[in-house]
Amino acid sequence: MRKFTVLFCAVTMLFSFCSISAAVAGEDSITGSISEDLRTGYLGNGGFMFSNRGVSQTDASLYYKGFRVEAWLSTNFNGEFVENDGGEIDLIAAKNRDYTIWGRSVNLDVGFAYFDCPTLFSSPDTVEFFVEAQLKTATRFTPFARGEFDFTTDDGRNKNTLFLGTLHQWKISDAFTLKSKGAGVFDLGDGTSDSGMILLIETGLDWKLSEKLTFKPIFLKATTPVFGAADREGTEEVLGTNLTYKF
Repeated sequence: MRKFTVLFCAVTMLFSFCSISAAVAGEDSITGSISEDLRTGYLGNGGFMFSNRGVSQTDASLYYKGFRVEAWLSTNFNGEFVENDGGEIDLIAAKNRDYTIWGRSVNLDVGFAYFDCPTLFSSPDTVEFFVEAQLKTATRFTPFARGEFDFTTDDGRNKNTLFLGTLHQWKISDAFTLKSKGAGVFDLGDGTSDSGMILLIETGLDWKLSEKLTFKPIFLKATTPVFGAADREGTEEVLGTNLTYKF
């Protein structure tokens, strides 16, 4: 209960700060989203299966003039915040902006994340700096590159991860869009995990129920080691469903 209380307070402070900033500026342009995932397991982007039981993953975000504050919570299906059973809290602050580089439009997302797994605000936890660049094109494909630079609070251990891949959107109709992501994940290792390359694939069908509500009836996330990464257990996959409300 204490963990959920602290999470609620942290999210409230983040959202209140964003709201107060907008009010001071005399702007009324805050937008946001609330998203709920139900998944057959918690599979990390680096190929580690943190829980092979069902998990509920909730995300709440606010956006203002390119700034984003976000809180993400993962629990098991019993609503329990349990270590090694999908329990995690992430707090994120980022800035998103479009740039023109060498005549090409590039979207840049830069921010910090605090990962709690799951000893709330006590060691060992992870602070991450991340940067992602997406190259806008006239096609369905959006190439991207992402760097994640992690610092573990208890022992000063660093871990760096590079993603190179592409996003794909196929608008089947006004209501249905197939969205996919494929990437090579280069884990540079940190002394506790083996370095190597992991293939990451995500795909799912978006059903636009209204301007504010989107339902993803099913999606797939899968990873498989390509080379190195001997501490992964081979190909892993999870299935899930998602509901997102924008306001």
